[in-house]
Amino acid sequence: MRWVPAAVVLTALVLYLVTLAPGLLWGDSAKFQRMAWQGELRFDERGHPLWVLLVHPLTKIPGLDPARACNLSSAILSALALWPAFRIMR
Repeated sequence: MRWVPAAVVLTALVLYLVTLAPGLLWGDSAKFQRMAWQGELRFDERGHPLWVLLVHPLTKIPGLDPARACNLSSAILSALALWPAFRIMR
């Protein structure tokens, strides 16, 4: 049964990657993508400094659109967050 949390994470990651937005979508303000690309750390109610610190290096990968890098990293982090959530619920 130790493989069940890994299967949940892997299944979610595949689902997130299949439905991943290719970049900015219509109506998207791109506020968080811009903050991650510029490395803008805001410590107020509108900032997410930990997310910016984790995503900023990925936005600098050559050949990868910064918005897509942000979406990809959010998908990976969201899938990984299911591991402790599954363990807590179990």
